Amino acid sequence: MGIGNAHKSNGDFEQAISAYQDSLKEEVALSALNNLVRTYQTLKESALIKAEKIDKPEDSQKYKSLAQTYELQALKYATQALSISDRETSSSAVYALIEWGKFKGNKLDLKQLARGQNIIDELPISKSLVYLLINWATVDTQKTVYWLGKAENIASKLKAPELQSYVNLELGYFFQKKQNWTLALKYADEAYSKSQAESTNDSNYRSLKLMGDLHLQMGKKELALKNYRDTILAIDYLNKTISSTNAERTIKFNREIQPVYKNALSIILEQPKLSTGQNLKK
Repeated sequence: MGIGNAHKSNGDFEQAISAYQDSLKEEVALSALNNLVRTYQTLKESALIKAEKIDKPEDSQKYKSLAQTYELQALKYATQALSISDRETSSSAVYALIEWGKFKGNKLDLKQLARGQNIIDELPISKSLVYLLINWATVDTQKTVYWLGKAENIASKLKAPELQSYVNLELGYFFQKKQNWTLALKYADEAYSKSQAESTNDSNYRSLKLMGDLHLQMGKKELALKNYRDTILAIDYLNKTISSTNAERTIKFNREIQPVYKNALSIILEQPKLSTGQNLKK
């Protein structure tokens, strides 16, 4: 499994897939299936990003078709993972349910939700449990706040501010969808404050972006522009400090930075007085 993860991180997706497929013959089959799902989803995202950047419609369509192929492969392995997840009571079984839920519009049936909760309740407190709860909250949508609150309590007990920042960020997204700007900004600000404990924490730039999006939605464009500038600087810093071979992170940066530039430029163009002598990386 470690070999597959290493290949995936370096962008050697074909070798990663091969390593995961070899693992299907071992006892770690469920974990390998989950990793195959995620790898094909990463490939799909990469193909869609390339499709957006290409001007020729025929070339763009090739990447869109490729993305659909990757999506089907991901679905195939998610289906296989779900079919054997009943045999386990591990975190891998819960992740199999999560991956399946993503294909169902972040929804699971009552039996699947009950099974996931039963497994979670028996898992020991750990950092990995915090990440699991964050992901589980995306499919148990009736209890999102409950699961994120549980994750925050565990992160606090573990004295892990970087994990607390991730949880606060997810709470910010949740309240953003509810259009509760006050709470959304509160959690975004807390996520940013806690992320300072680890400068390479993804929630650092993501919390800045969330604050920018919230201020833009509230009509506070000057504050939004400042947040977007800070987001760009934070991502630039990460690009210089993390390994350039981390393909997954590069794909994520490319996906998340585009709307930041778009929104920031839109604000500048709407308010010429802000653009005088200024640029996005002030």
